[in-house]
Amino acid sequence: MAALATRAYVAAGGDYYLCPLPASQSNISSLVSYLEPVWSGKQDLTSIKYTYANGETEEIAVGYELSVRRTTKFEGVEVTWSERQLVVRSLSAATAGSKSLQTRLAKAQAALAQLGQPRRGKKRLTQLDEWQQAATDICQRYRVQGLLQLDYQVTTTPASLKTLSRPTCPSSHRTFWYSFLSNWMKQLWSCRKECWAGGFM
Repeated sequence: MAALATRAYVAAGGDYYLCPLPASQSNISSLVSYLEPVWSGKQDLTSIKYTYANGETEEIAVGYELSVRRTTKFEGVEVTWSERQLVVRSLSAATAGSKSLQTRLAKAQAALAQLGQPRRGKKRLTQLDEWQQAATDICQRYRVQGLLQLDYQVTTTPASLKTLSRPTCPSSHRTFWYSFLSNWMKQLWSCRKECWAGGFM
């Protein structure tokens, strides 16, 4: 139903449609354009409340509406119409998404902290690119890419010699740090699929 061709067909017939906006119909740039006015405080949000059977009323979501001009061809004829889009943030979904994100971040931190720990049968990381690849794999596994700032520092110290007959052989001591990005908006953006749902009519 959300395919542009289908919407054009409905609009060309003078009818109306109501459907959610799937990710396949919206790229990252358009999603950012929806949310940036909210993050910057330029877009006011409307509170959406629900009244339960017992008479209690609760805010369940916030969102806003915008109008988008659509133009496309349908059966060789250009069709133009105004589309009302609703950008909605479910509060329960946002809470669940935030908890899930914090859990993934904690697991990623724990896994990163174990990278330098020696384990039987586990290859020791001795090269910088090995550290970087291992850290990247962990971030991808827990879906926290861009949310952890990974800093690497390599220091080389000469190895101690047990006998003078042995040649001098430098040994490398590698230390690994990681820290949270302080940009909360990146955390919010990472869980946009859990926290925000777009719809249009």
